[in-house]
Amino acid sequence: MSRKIRKIAATALAFAMLAGSAAGFSAVQETPVITVSAAEQAVSATKAPNGIAGPTIDAGTYKIATGDTFKVKIKVTDNADGFNAINAWLDVNTNYFEIVDKANGDPDMAEYEDSEAYTAVTLNEYSKKNVGKEIKTIITLYSDTNNLKGDVVISTITLKAKADAPAGYYSLPFDAVGDDGAMANRIDEKRDPIVINPTFRGALVQVGEGTDMIYPASSSSSDILKGDFNLDGKVSQTDATFMLRYLLESSVSDNKTDVLYDLIKGTIREELKNESKEKIFELANASGDVDGSESGKSFKQTDATYILRALLNDSKIDNAFWTTFFA
Repeated sequence: MSRKIRKIAATALAFAMLAGSAAGFSAVQETPVITVSAAEQAVSATKAPNGIAGPTIDAGTYKIATGDTFKVKIKVTDNADGFNAINAWLDVNTNYFEIVDKANGDPDMAEYEDSEAYTAVTLNEYSKKNVGKEIKTIITLYSDTNNLKGDVVISTITLKAKADAPAGYYSLPFDAVGDDGAMANRIDEKRDPIVINPTFRGALVQVGEGTDMIYPASSSSSDILKGDFNLDGKVSQTDATFMLRYLLESSVSDNKTDVLYDLIKGTIREELKNESKEKIFELANASGDVDGSESGKSFKQTDATYILRALLNDSKIDNAFWTTFFA
């Protein structure tokens, strides 16, 4: 079969996969995160009903400097039995990384334009539901009429670390559910699809010499409650009051971190008290940006107003509440 005909068939398969369970592709139901820490890649796996163990999709580890441009290569390994379709969703936090380019397969390989991945991959950039505006998902969809075996790079994502990205580790995880669209298959000798469950290893990027986990935050501080500016674990009028005070006091100070920390240090919940001033500053700003307009880096007076309006509803205020509030 010619490359051109295979590309047409692959495109048809791509649309079938994106349609969910059409053409025999089963949607994935859950994504258990196995592990993520400051020195490890985030690992997750699909659990499609009746699926069998599949290959590993690995985004690799990287050490760069602030401002560096680097290539994240999405590589399939442990692939002795092959696959004919894989849908991999890589989450990139654009607060810290600029998405410079996306390429099918591995542009650095010899005879690149004749490679399977060059012709069989479709790349898209997507904004998922119920996540911050800063999270952009790069979807690598490989689909072909034949199984591909062995280790192979299916896509190359070029990123640039932003100049203001703090030194430390960053996790760029795969979403193994992908709005119920993440899945993988191989075909058997009768050319029937077999659902397989890959293991996904997200990218781990160390910027500079820092050793703290910058994104996501450490396990003790990763759960951000929108509106909980003073980090005491609940949303109250105090949060709105402290936000307005901070905006006023920081406007005449050169050290916004100290202003914020001194304002809320007496209310910070116990599990966050060992965090650095810089981390507290980051968490409080992310919590204060309830409408997401500042991508979690800061907040505005209107956010304090939103909190006061929300308190009038006499409802439990959690992150699900804010989704409904701004709907």
